[in-house]
Amino acid sequence: MKKEVGLGNDKQIVPHILRNTCASRLVQAGIDLRRVQAFLGHQTIQMTLRYAHLATNDLDQCVAALETFRKEKSEQEKSIEALLLAAE
Repeated sequence: MKKEVGLGNDKQIVPHILRNTCASRLVQAGIDLRRVQAFLGHQTIQMTLRYAHLATNDLDQCVAALETFRKEKSEQEKSIEALLLAAE
């Protein structure tokens, strides 16, 4: 395979490097660590956690989830307030 991509003489390109790149790209793409663990066949999550530092976009998902919750809560509060005013 190395020859096919023009890296036949490069001694630093080994299957483990490709595996590492695969794991890194999966995590960077937002795939959760449990799925990466299963995909790579890691026996323990500790093996997969070495890629956790690459998962930076998951924080954006946390903020989005909290914002959605806040908006839903605000809408519920407005509905309750309207019901209370209508009951007066």
